[in-house]
Amino acid sequence: SQRSKVLEAFEEAMPRFLDIILEHEFNALLGQPCPFCNSSGTKRTMQCYDCAHPLSCSECFISAHQHNRTHWAEVWNSERQYFVRHDISTLRPEGYAQHLGHNGDPCPMPENETDLFFIIVDVNGIHNTKLRFCHCPGAGDRVDQLLHHCLFPATLGHPESAFTFQLLHNFHLHHLESKATKYDYMGALRRLTDNAFTSEVLDLYPQFQVVTQVWMVLTAKKRLGQAHGIDEVLPHRPSGSLVVSCPACPDPHMNMLSGWEKTPSDFRHLNQLQLTLDGNFHLNCYVKNTDPHDTSLFHGRSYFPDDSMYADYVRKVVLKGSSDKFNCGHLEVLRKQNSSKKFKNMAVTGKVNTQCSHVFILSSVDLQISERFANVNFGLAHALRPLMDSIRKHKIFAGWSEEKIQELLRQAFDVLISYDVTCSYCVHVLERFINTTQIQDVAQIIAIARWLIPLVHVQNHNDDCMYRFASAYIKSAGHFHGETAEHFWPTGNQLGGQTCQMNAGHCHDTLIDHFGNWNFKKLINLHESDALYNDLINAKKLYDVKLEIFKGLSSQYVDYMQEWDKLDRSWSLRHGAVYSVYRHNQKKVPSQMQIYEMLLKELESESSESHLLNQSSASKSDIHFIHEGLLIRAAQLEIRTKIAFSKTENSEALKATIENAHERLRTRIDKWCSKQKCVLPQVADLVAAQVQVALRPEDECLFLPSDLSEKERQDLDIPVRLTICEHWLLEGHVYDVLRDIRTIVKTLTNLCDEKKAQDYGQVRQTRSSTRIQEVVALRDGNIKEYNSACNSLINLGCIDNDDPILRPLKKEDTYHKRTTIKRAVGDTYRHDGLMWTNRGLTAGTQRAQSTHASAADAIPSEISTLGTQGSKPKKHLYPFTYHSLSLSDGWIWTIRPCKGLKEEELRDWLEEGDRVQWFRAEAEMQRWREEWEIKQAEFLHCIHYFDRLSNAWSELASLHSGGKASYAKKTAAMYRETGNRAKNLLIDAGYGHLLELDGPALVSHFQELWSLPDNNVPELQVRSFTPCKCHVNEILL
Repeated sequence: SQRSKVLEAFEEAMPRFLDIILEHEFNALLGQPCPFCNSSGTKRTMQCYDCAHPLSCSECFISAHQHNRTHWAEVWNSERQYFVRHDISTLRPEGYAQHLGHNGDPCPMPENETDLFFIIVDVNGIHNTKLRFCHCPGAGDRVDQLLHHCLFPATLGHPESAFTFQLLHNFHLHHLESKATKYDYMGALRRLTDNAFTSEVLDLYPQFQVVTQVWMVLTAKKRLGQAHGIDEVLPHRPSGSLVVSCPACPDPHMNMLSGWEKTPSDFRHLNQLQLTLDGNFHLNCYVKNTDPHDTSLFHGRSYFPDDSMYADYVRKVVLKGSSDKFNCGHLEVLRKQNSSKKFKNMAVTGKVNTQCSHVFILSSVDLQISERFANVNFGLAHALRPLMDSIRKHKIFAGWSEEKIQELLRQAFDVLISYDVTCSYCVHVLERFINTTQIQDVAQIIAIARWLIPLVHVQNHNDDCMYRFASAYIKSAGHFHGETAEHFWPTGNQLGGQTCQMNAGHCHDTLIDHFGNWNFKKLINLHESDALYNDLINAKKLYDVKLEIFKGLSSQYVDYMQEWDKLDRSWSLRHGAVYSVYRHNQKKVPSQMQIYEMLLKELESESSESHLLNQSSASKSDIHFIHEGLLIRAAQLEIRTKIAFSKTENSEALKATIENAHERLRTRIDKWCSKQKCVLPQVADLVAAQVQVALRPEDECLFLPSDLSEKERQDLDIPVRLTICEHWLLEGHVYDVLRDIRTIVKTLTNLCDEKKAQDYGQVRQTRSSTRIQEVVALRDGNIKEYNSACNSLINLGCIDNDDPILRPLKKEDTYHKRTTIKRAVGDTYRHDGLMWTNRGLTAGTQRAQSTHASAADAIPSEISTLGTQGSKPKKHLYPFTYHSLSLSDGWIWTIRPCKGLKEEELRDWLEEGDRVQWFRAEAEMQRWREEWEIKQAEFLHCIHYFDRLSNAWSELASLHSGGKASYAKKTAAMYRETGNRAKNLLIDAGYGHLLELDGPALVSHFQELWSLPDNNVPELQVRSFTPCKCHVNEILL
């Protein structure tokens, strides 16, 4: 690999590297006169590795480092013959103190000449140095002077140690990105100071703990505008808010389009807040006996609620409440979380986070025992409270009653909440919020909320939960899968080893810092990461795919679609069970044997209903000749398939069957060839030449018109009537084969399901496997038969190689998502094969709507049904498939009918699978259409959000001066640039026209879009195979 080659090159260069690196331990200029000063007799004796200052004398070194007080001086020791590290304060015999104020020069009004020993911690180590403070009027106390020189004091009374801003910023980013602990970071600083005798270096870990905690809070206040009084320009936000909010989630004051309150209910997902709830038991805390009154410095203004308020709620509601009840058997596992052994000596057992679907953390609360609903309630209320306050403060709601606000929200706003125990949590959830004083202020939002279970978690629930709470079957839910709830935990769990030993306040501040950093990175990258931009592009692509799939299925099931479309898509309870149009009825599920026999009976009935045409006329004789030739060709393909199958299934019975088929086929070909001499004498020479080769009967060419090229047909003067006759028989045959393949694939799918669910033991497994192998062979043989017929049509010149309707069929094109089981993870990214969804392939299997009435009237009644069979009932005139074989060809044809479900029930059960398939395809199409609309709205939300924040910071800049104004301008520019990038990406994606739309205009845009014919599923007219008049006349010649 390229990496290995690079490493090999470095390995070869290691000796050279080591020689040069060790050269830095000595300097050839040592002892020479110092060229940087005018003093005579000064020698070069020291250098600086921190700024690469060249070798100089001590005074020149001090002068050059007047403003670099924490650079180490590497001083040459002539006795020891190596450089020794010194602090700059030791370079003069009497000592040297650095001056604060006056640009590094001495203060003209010193209180005394005593140097103050001071400890400064910087990124390169811990320095025992000397400082002199300024004593001029207005200079400020020690704390102020230290801060003015970018030094953060360890204490406020009479500080004697400080940490540089650079160090605090450096640690802050390392801690956020690599989760480096304060203890380890301080250990590294001590080793940077003296890597050999580290124990002798002063340990400032206790002071470092305090300072970094304060630094985190100060940084949050600075970045979120609280130092500038941002509440004055954004008064709708909670006072003192230190939350990094999501730019895509709807907020009436920040990003929602004007007129959003007029949004009709069918489009309320354009104003949709999607939330996730999830617990974590890795971020816990032990009971601490030191500083029990430690509280968060954020005081409830960030992601965690106020400590005292939440403690009071826990004492009155959580600990005194009754245990939660779970309605789903799967959720009983949560009861095991309440384990005294697992959480022994722990004050906090875990956390519950509330996040939006863009993975912005909105709130977090501590758990005291298990994941109690009361804890979740408080966390959810803390997350929703800013939104509820923003809504109440909006000018459009001025003077409105609470009932009127809720009515409008129910119409124009939407809230989806995903939780892995929703099926139990949502029971009486509104009642809990209304009856609990501490959280009843957000009950209005809870009243309009709709509840989901994440799409992966719902797989482990009872099947009923899938049809009640899976977003795939919930209107206006888009593709909100809910699994993003766990995205933060892999990052957060890395902090568990640190926070478990912290006091409550310190723990909360640490997590708040990481929550804010997580949200900030999401905010900056949201518009151009896969969280939004790629989601917008992918949603459109998948919607187009799902629409075509749904159109194809609608074409296939056109006879049923009108009745199906009248059914209610919402679930209901019937006799205590959940009923849904997306669910296959499991009460009367046929057994494997019944399904298998249903296939055989359907295929055999189709064969018995077909009949040969009356041979009273010459034209009918031609048709019978071509028809029999096609039957023989199908029999040849059948034998070749059986021979291939026999190589894997070594069965004497199968070998005997093949031998018998050989004999029958030989007789059949000989009889047909005698007719060929009269009907098609032009190929007599070709037949005679083939006889000399002595091929096996299944390998012989029949020399039908389709077996010859166009030039050969012209040279041999093959009658056109035979070519046209074979064309129409083949075309009808192609669609008959497709119908048979669908029946076989449905059967195969159900056989596999039944084998997995019901067959135990070697005998039953072997029997089931054999049946499945037989059906697989049947499917593969029909695929070959279909492709062979299409190739024959190509040879006849009836279709092109790239015909859009009769495409080549592969095994993957027959893939059929199972309707007898609940929706599986990833189903939305798996599509039914082209055989089910391609409207070209499926159209011919439906009832034809002929536009050639005069031509149809001119055809004999026996011929007029060619290729025009309806989908209900499914009947075949020319079933060129394996069901034309005799019942003695194999054991699968000799199974006796079994007792059990009636034939009508079996047929209804299979047709119910068609209905479920159609409804699930419709749901997938609708969800991706909604997702596409949601992502467009969210992109506009982001742009409006960044513009709003940029304007807010610009206004703050005008209200301040100096550093505050500069910082506000810089922040405004950052948000302005972020908004411009978002606009450019939206334009590049082809959606620039959305930028000028308000809320009602956006809705009108979508309404116009969906009214276009390409985005609708009309009552598709199926393809007709009624021959035109010229073809009829030629056939009857």
